[in-house]
Amino acid sequence: MKLVRPLIPTAAMLAFSLAGFAQGLPTRKNLTIDLAQTIAREALATCRAAGYKVSIRVVDADNLVKVILRDDDAFPSSEAVTVLKASTVILTGKDSGPPANLPAGAQAPAAAPGTTYFPGGVAIKVGGQVIGALGISGAPGGDKDAACGNAALAKLADRLK
Repeated sequence: MKLVRPLIPTAAMLAFSLAGFAQGLPTRKNLTIDLAQTIAREALATCRAAGYKVSIRVVDADNLVKVILRDDDAFPSSEAVTVLKASTVILTGKDSGPPANLPAGAQAPAAAPGTTYFPGGVAIKVGGQVIGALGISGAPGGDKDAACGNAALAKLADRLK
């Protein structure tokens, strides 16, 4: 009986500490290869319908490549730009583009290495959590690259919950 009593408080403390530890573990949604491929194909279809020949890169939240597509006759350099656009999204947590709230006439600071201010990097989100990014390049303007990505994500919104 003497051995049982000291173990009860110890067991209780262990149970409470493990419960607290389990509650503190982070959870996150993951971008699957199937969803990444579907997003890339939808973005490509949207750009093609507008007459744009683009390259598309889809990365996960760790900036690891899930999908790379380069349309026939897309500029060879467009694929390299997709790297910068997708990386910008993952590093900043928001779509790529020029810095907001710059005073009129002010020059933007240099972009961080491996990132760009060009639009066309689009965050893939579930709720407020970035689970991946699209980098699209090749349309006549980054705003058009971004529009293709946003259209694809809007079409697949039911799968991003």
